[in-house]
This record gives sequence, structure tokens and C-alpha cells, in this order.
Amino acid sequence: MGLCVESCFVRTPETADLCSVHWMAREFGDKWSLPVLCQLSAGPLRFLQLKRALGVVSQRMLTRTLKKLEKIGVVARTERLGPSPQVSYELTQSGQSVYEAVRLLNVWMAKHDLTMLKKS
Repeated sequence: MGLCVESCFVRTPETADLCSVHWMAREFGDKWSLPVLCQLSAGPLRFLQLKRALGVVSQRMLTRTLKKLEKIGVVARTERLGPSPQVSYELTQSGQSVYEAVRLLNVWMAKHDLTMLKKS
């Protein structure tokens, strides 16, 4: 059985897992969500620190990604007011558990020699 969007509209015990997988693929399957989670796993970062750590991401794309991750509750945004206001981002408890799942998937990929997919 494949991952089918239509199956998520009929809520049965058999399709519940597929709906979760579909949601995860939609929310974390873009280019920048997982790299952001990985960078923030080491601790809070300010926007420019995160942008530099990721490399080629545009400011607009990073802003959109952070807003999306904040909306689903895996990243928290903290504003510090003062003479030089600062905004930092960090993983929430939910974000830390998502990162742990991603880390375990990475371990599985390495174990099965899937880290370097060959292009055909």
C-alpha cells in the first residue's frame, strides 16, 4: 500500500499511520526543515548564526521555514529587548524529540550504507 492522500480522509485504524507519515513528509520534507532542526539541536542560535551555519539558504526561505517550524511547535522564537534587540531560535521539547527520531533514522541509514545515494 502506498502513501495516499485520499486514504487520510477516511479515518480508520489502518490509515491512521499513513496519515501521520503523510503529515511528516509534508511538514519536514522540504529542503530546509531538517537542516534547521539539526543545527538547532546543539542549542539556541540567533537568526544570522543559523543562516551562516546553513550556508546557501536565503533570508526569505529561512524566515519561512522558521515560521513554519514555530507554527507546528518544534521551534521556539525568543526576543530579547534592549539597546540591541536579539531574536534567537531553539528546539522545543517536541522539536528535540523530532530531532532524536531524525538522528535515529540517520544511524539506520549509515548502518545500511544509504548515506551516499548513487545517481543513475
